[in-house]
Amino acid sequence: MSINDSYAKLTRAAKDLMIQWEQTKGSWRDEKSVEFEDRYIMLIQAELRKARLAMEHMEAVLNEVRNDCR
Repeated sequence: MSINDSYAKLTRAAKDLMIQWEQTKGSWRDEKSVEFEDRYIMLIQAELRKARLAMEHMEAVLNEVRNDCR
């Protein structure tokens, strides 16, 4: 599996999570839900951005290695 394939799977999973979270927020509207969103959902989104940048960097490095080995 390539890095791009892995990132696509990660992105799909994150979208599914956000859809489920939005549905959950429809019935869970208290202080704990806000705390949960701030503590976990927002953290996951931030970590996904970091993962995307890291995967883009890894892809660039792998491309350089492939080119150097030709």
